[in-house]
Amino acid sequence: MYDTTEIPQARSTDPLTSKLAAARVNSGYVRNMILHCLQMNGPSNVWRISQFTGIKETTVSSQMKPLLRLGLVHEAGMRPSEETGRDRIVWAFGPDTTILNPSGEHTPMPQVKTGPRKTSDKVQFKPFTWPEIQKLIQDTGAEPEHFTELLNAAVLDRIF
Repeated sequence: MYDTTEIPQARSTDPLTSKLAAARVNSGYVRNMILHCLQMNGPSNVWRISQFTGIKETTVSSQMKPLLRLGLVHEAGMRPSEETGRDRIVWAFGPDTTILNPSGEHTPMPQVKTGPRKTSDKVQFKPFTWPEIQKLIQDTGAEPEHFTELLNAAVLDRIF
């Protein structure tokens, strides 16, 4: 099993119902089923993965980009779909091991660790105290743009 934990997929502009639905999806289970399918059956498109796993095609499709970002799958080309005959992306297990260098030749890509990672199921965040906020305001001279940049950097420091 791989740690495929990520923040639930919902845009900040999505309605509350979408955010609640994203939080309810057991994406870890779905992603592990997709990874297992690709390991056992080799490169497949979303429709075939859906057929093998019994998971809805739209659910499988929504999980492929997050798995790609995590380096757990890669795009292995295009192939005509069995059900429609139209070209579809073929997904393969693991990171892409080749990339083009500036001269156009393929060179090995550094391996990405795909095993368990040290993350929690939920992002843990320590709230800012009023003295910390006052210090951030003081450090920026109360300019909104600089304050926002400094605050964003401080938030990232606390999350990662």
